[in-house]
Amino acid sequence: MKNKLFAKTIAATMSVAMICGSISESVRYNPFIPNVKAAGSDTASDKNDNWHIGYRYRSKDVLYYKDDNVYNREPDFSLVIENTKSNDSSIEKTFKVEPYTKYRFSAMVSYSGYSDLENPNKKTGASIGIARSYSHSNYVNTDGWTKAEFEFETKGENEVTLCLRNGAYGGCCKGKAYFSNICLEQIETEKTNKWNILAVAFQQVDVKDLKGKENIIRKKDGVDTQCLTKDDIDLIGINLKKLKCELPEMSDGLWDIDSVDYCLVKSSDSQIADELKDLDTAAYKDEINFFEASDTAVLTDLRIRDDGVIQIDPHTNEIEAIIEPILKNKEYDHIIFFSPFRDWTGGVMGTGGTFYCDGTNFCQIPCKIPKDYELEKERSFSQSGYVHELLHGMETRSKSIDPEKTANLHDNAIYGYEKAGPNEWKEWYTAYMRSDLTGGRGIAPAVYLTERTKYINVVSDDMTVNEDDIKYKGAVFSGKPKTLYLAGEELDLSGAVISGTDLDKAIPIEKIDTLNTSDFDNKKPGVYTIYADLSSYKTGLKASLDVQVVNEGDLIYGDADCNGIVDMEDFVLLNKYLKGNEVDLSVLAKRNADVYNPGSGITEDDAEAISKFLSYGEKLPVTTTLKYGDVNCDNIVDTEDVTFLESYLNGGNVRISAQGRINADVYNLGSGITEDDLDTINNYISGKTNLPLMTELLYGDVNCDGAVDSKDPMLLQSYIDGDNVRISAQGRINADVYNPGSGITEDDVDTINKYISGKANLPLVTELLYGDVNCDGVVDMEDDVLLQSYIDGDNVRISAQGKINADVFNPRTEADIHNPYSYLDENDVINIREYISGNTVLPVETKKPGDVNCDGTVDTKDSALLRAYLKDKLTRISAQGILNANVYLTPDSDLSKGDAEYIDKYISGEVASLPAGVILGDVDASGKVDMDDYNMVHDHIVGSKTLSNKLEKVADVNGDGLIDSKDDEMILDHINGKKPLDEYLTTITTTANTTTTTKTSSTTATTVSKPSVTKEGDTNCDGKVDLADAILIMQSLANPNKYGIGGTADKPLTYQGKINGDVDKSTEGLTANDALRIQEYLLHKVKSLDPRE
Repeated sequence: MKNKLFAKTIAATMSVAMICGSISESVRYNPFIPNVKAAGSDTASDKNDNWHIGYRYRSKDVLYYKDDNVYNREPDFSLVIENTKSNDSSIEKTFKVEPYTKYRFSAMVSYSGYSDLENPNKKTGASIGIARSYSHSNYVNTDGWTKAEFEFETKGENEVTLCLRNGAYGGCCKGKAYFSNICLEQIETEKTNKWNILAVAFQQVDVKDLKGKENIIRKKDGVDTQCLTKDDIDLIGINLKKLKCELPEMSDGLWDIDSVDYCLVKSSDSQIADELKDLDTAAYKDEINFFEASDTAVLTDLRIRDDGVIQIDPHTNEIEAIIEPILKNKEYDHIIFFSPFRDWTGGVMGTGGTFYCDGTNFCQIPCKIPKDYELEKERSFSQSGYVHELLHGMETRSKSIDPEKTANLHDNAIYGYEKAGPNEWKEWYTAYMRSDLTGGRGIAPAVYLTERTKYINVVSDDMTVNEDDIKYKGAVFSGKPKTLYLAGEELDLSGAVISGTDLDKAIPIEKIDTLNTSDFDNKKPGVYTIYADLSSYKTGLKASLDVQVVNEGDLIYGDADCNGIVDMEDFVLLNKYLKGNEVDLSVLAKRNADVYNPGSGITEDDAEAISKFLSYGEKLPVTTTLKYGDVNCDNIVDTEDVTFLESYLNGGNVRISAQGRINADVYNLGSGITEDDLDTINNYISGKTNLPLMTELLYGDVNCDGAVDSKDPMLLQSYIDGDNVRISAQGRINADVYNPGSGITEDDVDTINKYISGKANLPLVTELLYGDVNCDGVVDMEDDVLLQSYIDGDNVRISAQGKINADVFNPRTEADIHNPYSYLDENDVINIREYISGNTVLPVETKKPGDVNCDGTVDTKDSALLRAYLKDKLTRISAQGILNANVYLTPDSDLSKGDAEYIDKYISGEVASLPAGVILGDVDASGKVDMDDYNMVHDHIVGSKTLSNKLEKVADVNGDGLIDSKDDEMILDHINGKKPLDEYLTTITTTANTTTTTKTSSTTATTVSKPSVTKEGDTNCDGKVDLADAILIMQSLANPNKYGIGGTADKPLTYQGKINGDVDKSTEGLTANDALRIQEYLLHKVKSLDPRE
């Protein structure tokens, strides 16, 4: 039993790794609900009498089953926990135990396919231990059977729930964990004074200095200081024999030595190891059990101590690997390590060091000590150093028992024993061990008693399982089926699919004929299991799904883990969920956690509210109201709001709640939180304005002082130059006087200056005149010279309209105004020059679909150039060439290999014209329908990814206006050759809102109309209108990549949500005004969101 501690302590003899702990200690730090019953409690349920599903970090990424990969044939199967993705999962069983008793829980464990990408620096794998606690065995994550053991001591419990686990608390891993030969044994101990001693001698120790150089110390005074010789090995054995024989006599029978095992660890260097060939152990083999361990060379580091002495620290992991197999065979009470160092440091460091831990002594002894302290064979008490270091451990132990009666081992002179010779040492140690010193001092007699372990009441587990949990392999429910129901709700499994390692493909729930729902009772709260029998796909294959029915009154605000209480575990769980750690929350858990303005969705505001409830007793739920300027939501607008908002804007470590952000947006509602809002709240507190503040448009009034004067262009120029000046949101709108909407540039500064000088009106809207680069109304050589200077990089400016006028060669249209491939170049200069000479007209266009190299013809050179460009973007294609190349999924899709395919088809005559039609089902624009397209459509259907509006039309292969499982099946049939899509619809040519569909035998025109509003204001499409809808609008505007259509968030904006949320008809599309109108509706400021009312 004690040997479990040795491997972690023996190496440096100065550290301990405890693996035994009581149940009560485990529960105290338990992050989960402890599954331990107190004495006198109800007996375990039938389910807990068998192995059943326990804790799962991610419920959908784990399989439980039996397997015939076993340690031996009794039983003839193992239990397997397979984490199909990185996970932490377990199975559990409740065992009867005796109170206040020690137990050992063991199993043979193997692992297959281990990987740990999430926590590479944390130990994970298969383990056994107490369910839902920190108390567990060692981790196993390699192939081949390894025994895992775990010891614990009960308190007042008569039952304990144990677990088999794949993962670790705070860490996950992927792979298959196998468990066999599971056993629970009761531990009894008995006291004895007969000790077992282990001596380990290392032939070679390689030394590495502080700079990392190895073997810097090799010889001193001609003696090898890093290797033991035959004489050294012989001397150790003789002294160990003396030690065994003389300790009982010296202690007057208080201390007896039952056995001494002497292990020689030879060097991994064969030449050095050969120096110990043909060892003669005859002098001590009758009393000492001598054997050799596997070859190795232990590496040590040099360390300078505080007192200046150089100390040698061995590498613990190397020593642990050597000695751990030895400790499995016997319980040792004392371990001695012999190292080959002599005193090359210039000062005697002592003959070793000692340590006492949990009933076991450890000491290390350098055998090659200075000559004036050499222990020769002839000396009558040559084992003096061994006894001395051993007694240091006994001294430590004695002080913990009877400190008053324990003498210090180094106080021999105080008690009249000088270092006159070896016999006096022996006399001192004898008096010390017998407590014959003055006042009866020495060491306490109790230290001689050690414990021996024996195992009784051995329970070999029959590995009976809950068949519903563990019997079936390789299939699980996936998708997002509804798992929590209020009493009275009908069962709804739409969207569920069955997937797993034993299935070739995912199976929609609609395809499962034998779905067993007889256990489900929607009138009675409880947990029910739904079974899908998949025997038609594979014999014996079955999947199960747990669903829960709850009453409306079961809602407990703050109880995120649904255990009936609100505690710190709820706060920790919710934070994990918010940080995206793939923690699953049930529907009830989400309702319980939605404590900050219930209905607004789960955010960090909810976690903060639960924290305040736990820390300060603030009530739950928290319901806030709109109060402009009240940033901290304390119902008062004061300087605290200003300080709070200023810190937030400056990037300080502060949070503003969702309602606080709405309250803070006081300057031109919907414009976002800026320093304008901070200034406005300050002015409100000073009595200079009202809240909210809505400004008016006055072109040229950059500083918003009501007048357009010289201060405005000066402020605007400083702003453009990057000086530390601020312009408010309205000021930026007022400043955009040159072609409003084109952005603030020096054109606006020039225009305001011209307005002040009476040379222009505000705003100034210019007109298109191709070639008029300087916008003077004439195309002449001045335009040629200006554009050439601009292209050459000279310090000249061209206004925004001037750039549009200069773009005479294949000019950008309204549709491609933001095309990154459109730019001014020498072609524009040449054509303006030709126009002035009368040789051409402006603009000059070379647009021809398929003409990638813009040579006026479509041939194989074009498709070859496009393929080279797609492979390596360094290949040069002109701006017009890019536009010409886009012949497939036109007009706004990215270039793909489908474009090259269709140019070739046009050249060969397979298609009559370009741009080409679209292949229905080819959603990845590859020019063919394959599994990549099926996967994209399937992901769209289950909600994991969203297709764009254009690709939705391509995915709608049956033309019914919906993307559903019918389209999925038709694409799969086409790929498998069962029914080609050509028998349905083959091409689609997109226009504004019309899709033309063509059969092989006839042509049919189908109009795809714009989706209609399902519920005004229901932006998140949850069937109701609340603050969450307004928040989603603001989120999609602020961070479209995450919350916009197709964003990365769990629930981004959808196309339907965009239609529903567009309630402010003064502007087409979603704006901040739509969010404001929804808030006004919720505050009853407007009666309806229907624009017709």
